[in-house]
Amino acid sequence: MEGIMESAATGVMNSILAKLAELLREDYQMQKGMRRDIAFLKDELSSMNALLERLADAEALDPQTKEWRNHVREMTYDIEDCVDDCMRQLHDEQQRPESSGVMGFFLGYVQKVKELVARHEIADQIQELRARIVEAGHRRKRYKIDAAVNSSDPKMILVDPRLPALYAELDGLVGINGPRDEVIKLLVDDEDQGMKVVSIVGCGGLGKTTLANQVYGKIAKQFDCHAFVSLSQNPDMGRIFWSILVQVTEDKCDSAKACDGEQLINQLRDFFKDKRYFIVIDDIWSTKAWKIVKYALPDNASGSRIIVTTRIGTVAKPHLLQELEVKGWHLSKIPVWMTLLTNLTYLDIEVKLRQETIEILGDFPALLFVKLYSNSGGPKERCLIVGSNGFRCLKKFSFVGWVNMVFHDGAMPVLETLEFQIIAREAKTACEFNPPDLGVRHLLALKNLVVNVHCEGASLEEVKAVEDAIRIAAGMLPSRPTPALHRFLDSEMVKR
Repeated sequence: MEGIMESAATGVMNSILAKLAELLREDYQMQKGMRRDIAFLKDELSSMNALLERLADAEALDPQTKEWRNHVREMTYDIEDCVDDCMRQLHDEQQRPESSGVMGFFLGYVQKVKELVARHEIADQIQELRARIVEAGHRRKRYKIDAAVNSSDPKMILVDPRLPALYAELDGLVGINGPRDEVIKLLVDDEDQGMKVVSIVGCGGLGKTTLANQVYGKIAKQFDCHAFVSLSQNPDMGRIFWSILVQVTEDKCDSAKACDGEQLINQLRDFFKDKRYFIVIDDIWSTKAWKIVKYALPDNASGSRIIVTTRIGTVAKPHLLQELEVKGWHLSKIPVWMTLLTNLTYLDIEVKLRQETIEILGDFPALLFVKLYSNSGGPKERCLIVGSNGFRCLKKFSFVGWVNMVFHDGAMPVLETLEFQIIAREAKTACEFNPPDLGVRHLLALKNLVVNVHCEGASLEEVKAVEDAIRIAAGMLPSRPTPALHRFLDSEMVKR
């Protein structure tokens, strides 16, 4: 159990470090003080992350070390929220169009005031987090945690944390077959002879390497040659290219050891020019490293395939991504990198739904299919509004969650298929005492309708009122779809 907790902590920490590095690399307009604070956070967290990784290898921890680890883990969640807010704010400022005219000047002035207030709030959060990190560093010294870890097992041998993923047996992996088969389908069920790259993106500890390795073991022999290499944060590119060359030539390249990086790239390009190759590039930490690797992997129109695993969203060229499915991970909100997916047409995620979430998703310009899952919302999130400004291209919408969703006039103008859930006992209030159809009558292009009526806590009269309202609303639509109505937890209805 201890190892799991350390893995969770390092997983979140690795995600934060990647985001901080992206903030420092990108051309964001920040005050010098804020940039300096972010650099400080990155340096201090990198040091703490190295210690957390060592704690993950320890068999037992003393109470003081456990307490420090728990404190750092909780702090990382707060830091990630703050970093996400900062990235969203800076990205929104860059995307804000210039206004003209007197009214434009006035609106621009108001917007700048709002941005200054938001920046001030974020700066205050960063200062507070900086103080917490400094205190965590002092406690680390007072508790002498480094010395305790070093002395806990003098014979301990540090190993690459990716090794368990590389040598995991299939029988010991739970739930891997589905994702593995989906990635394989993307790679081999395509007759396109151009080179194709499939990216597996996520924070550390999610199983990216395990998934890539299982795919590699399943289909590698279908290609003329294949190789699997891991880069890590500070890769030796010469050794990486040499490793690829050894694997694809099956050890027939002893002379390559004396070659420099440029010569190795030339050898690889020459070898690959008429080969259908399959390469896995695991754990890429920067777009620069990925660009260098690509020099050695030519598009030879032979149906070659590449898998990239990374925790850095920009490495995967998110703006080109068309389909995204996130399994086994509940998002507290839409991450900043996801808002950059301007070509996204298919989205399947589990996310805590707020009104802000609906508005963000509605701004995706190319979305055709959305499948959302959400857990129970708070008192202020029991009813969400879908207005007329978003989801302009959406054809199919599937929603499962413990919150009612109301469609206003003009919402989802081309939606053809809707599957969603109604909480019967709250439907009347959500519709402000209008017919409790939750605005289905406004979805004028609708052809297929599936409604799951959540009956728990509702009376039979309330459930029937919802079902009748849905039938009436469907009958008012141009295509007159016949709604498929399903009662859920009807045994939990109450008598009134």
